[in-house]
Amino acid sequence: MSQRRILLKKVKLAEKTQRYTDMINYLNELKLVDADYNLEEHNLSAVAYKNLIDPLRCSLKIIENELSKAEQENSPFLEYDRLFADQVKKELQCLIQLAIHELDTFFPVDNPVAEAEVLCFKLKADYYRYLAELQEGNEREYLAEFSLIAYKQAQSLASRTLPRNNAIRLAVALNYATFHYALTRKLEMACQIARQACDDALTETEELNEEQKSDSDLIVQMLKSNVEAWTKELRRGEQ
Repeated sequence: MSQRRILLKKVKLAEKTQRYTDMINYLNELKLVDADYNLEEHNLSAVAYKNLIDPLRCSLKIIENELSKAEQENSPFLEYDRLFADQVKKELQCLIQLAIHELDTFFPVDNPVAEAEVLCFKLKADYYRYLAELQEGNEREYLAEFSLIAYKQAQSLASRTLPRNNAIRLAVALNYATFHYALTRKLEMACQIARQACDDALTETEELNEEQKSDSDLIVQMLKSNVEAWTKELRRGEQ
């Protein structure tokens, strides 16, 4: 049995047991054996980093809420809360920067599987968006611009190469719309991107298997929910 197959088995076992740091370590070993990642391996890398990054992002939001309360109440523990928030923020930044570095190192340039390239553009855009959310002022704008460029690249490539009901293409639209909602605060643009993706998916005639259809339907529902929520927010702002 090849070392590549053994390492891939270890990656999948680590995923099943929710040992996401081990997943990344095994994937790094796999890169030394074969630097040409396929779509499955890019997906596995994305899963590993998502499950490490998302809990830290949630933790930071909770800590920042507690910090806000402590500041309002002039809490004697305010300085400790700030130190803890800084610690989590630095840990999150390091993890995201590592994810970006790995994407840059193993980016599937001219990959015959367009989905792999679209996925990597999307992930790069997501990671820069996460970094931008941690910053303020010029640094926030600088990182947001990197995110915007990658989302545009992902959207452009997806529109040329993937069916309109493809889950990765829909995920690009979902996160690109979220970028405009959360970072640029262009709610109309966010709604437009999400609504167009839903409309396009409904008119696509490409047949999907059961798993693909389930993935696509879930993302379409998320897009619809976002459009509904953002439209309500727009209307409240107009009142």
